[in-house]
Amino acid sequence: MEQEAGALFFLILGTYKSVDKRRLDEKTQEGREEYDALCSGFEGDELMEINIAVNELANKLGEDVWQQYNHDNLDQLAERIRMNASGVLSDLPANFVSGWVEFLENYGWDRDDQMFISSPSYRDDPIFLLTRLVQNVGIECPSIKQQKQVVRRREVMKLHEDRAASKRFTQPFLLKKV
Repeated sequence: MEQEAGALFFLILGTYKSVDKRRLDEKTQEGREEYDALCSGFEGDELMEINIAVNELANKLGEDVWQQYNHDNLDQLAERIRMNASGVLSDLPANFVSGWVEFLENYGWDRDDQMFISSPSYRDDPIFLLTRLVQNVGIECPSIKQQKQVVRRREVMKLHEDRAASKRFTQPFLLKKV
């Protein structure tokens, strides 16, 4: 079983490297754009889902609240959120507070440098999350970009399928008995 899994891994890795090499070697801008489209726009992309959740959470808190804080006093906002989440205060929108709690349940493990477990996660350092939220206030939700990428990837896939279909033999190979 391990040998089969290893063989599949190398087959997939080889295919990926081959496609990536063709993308990098592509001479035309159109060709490079097609390869880029084929490598993006996937539904269920966890990184994109986190980015969408960050954007949605950021925009649940009013700009008036965000304007009260800057990068130097995000620790005060973190404490205010903690007190709202624990029920001590109730001066933040309930949908933001419940969204904060849900985000930490779902994505609290995420961290700035996922390669190093020693870097703090959102749960460990909510200021890290607040810094990301501030950057997302008032900007277009990444889900819109993702939807456009999905449409573009499907268009390019259809284009390649049509090209391949047009090059097929019209008659099947005939095997001769020897």
